[in-house]
Parts: sequence; C-alpha cells; structure tokens
Amino acid sequence: MSVILEQLESINATRTQQPRGSRVLRRYMWQVLLKDHHGAWAGGVHTILGVRKNQVGRNANATDKDVVELVRELAKAWPDSYIAGVLNRSGYHTGPGNVWNETRVKNLRLYNKIPVFAKGCERAWLTMAECANELNVNVGVIRTMVKHRLLAALQHAKGAPWMIQRDDLHRAEVQHYAKAAHTGKPAPRGDDNQTIILAL
Repeated sequence: MSVILEQLESINATRTQQPRGSRVLRRYMWQVLLKDHHGAWAGGVHTILGVRKNQVGRNANATDKDVVELVRELAKAWPDSYIAGVLNRSGYHTGPGNVWNETRVKNLRLYNKIPVFAKGCERAWLTMAECANELNVNVGVIRTMVKHRLLAALQHAKGAPWMIQRDDLHRAEVQHYAKAAHTGKPAPRGDDNQTIILAL
C-alpha cells in the first residue's frame, strides 16, 4: 500500500510531464481503501484485490511448529545453548531465517511457555555418550545394545541426539551386557519385542 501511495505522490510531483492518461489516473487513484478483499477507489469504483492474510495468531516470521515441538522435547534434558547447537546442526532456522543461539532459544521457550531445564538436576534422558560413561563402556557398546534392541533410543529429528532413558540403564539385561563387554565375553542379544527404536 505504501508503495502505491509513493508512486501516486511521484505522479503528482511530475504531473506537468505526464500524458493525459496519467493525469486522469492520478485524479481517481488518490485514495485506496482496503476492506477484507475489496479495494474501493475514490469515485465509487470497486475492484477485487488478492490480499494474502496471515493465519490467526501467526505471522510471516513465526517459527515452524515442528521446531517448537522439538525444542519442547529437548528442553526436558538440555540447556538452551546445547539446543541451539542441535537446531543449527539439523539445518533449522528461526522464523526470520536466522541461525539459532542461546538467547533465541530462550525467547522461543518463553513465548511458547516451555519450561527451562534446571541445571544440576538429574536428567531423565541421556545421550549415547553419557550412557557409555554411566556404564563405563565405550559408545560402540551402547550402539550395539540399541541395534540389538536392548536399549530403546529416541531421536526427535535428523541431527538431534539419540535420547535414552536413564532408568533403562538399570535393567538387568543392560547391566549384564555391559559387564560382559568389560570381560570380553559374548552377551546374548535382546528379544526384538523387548524394546523399540523410535526415529521421528
């Protein structure tokens, strides 16, 4: 709209140099009113205008809802700085197209009423590396247990860390597999129906 008005002002400023057709156009285009999808020209003529409206409660710079839900899940286990890194590695951007940082994740959480992860609290979810540290094995052992379905691992998006519930590390079959890995003895594979691997 502002562009149209600027153009009209330009026409008005140079009216002595414009042909008669432009002067006639200037006379009737001095005011444009938008109401819903109709344009009302001064002089009583109405014209249909295609105007794209934003959805109620959203704007053109709104962050994708999938990103919001991903942050909601990640915030259960990790701080904003870590979440920002995950979003960037996964190729996600903010609504306006910026890369993520700690402050932008924090603002997104606050706007969507997502609780912050309390530092110092024991997390219910762990990464594969953290699970390996808990069981005193290497990450390869954890990957093998996930592959054999001894451990259920959840990945919310490509590039996001695999998340494993801390409580699952205390299951008898997991403890047995970890001890077998220490001694180099073969450990039995899990039942395919025992756990599932989820990739969202």
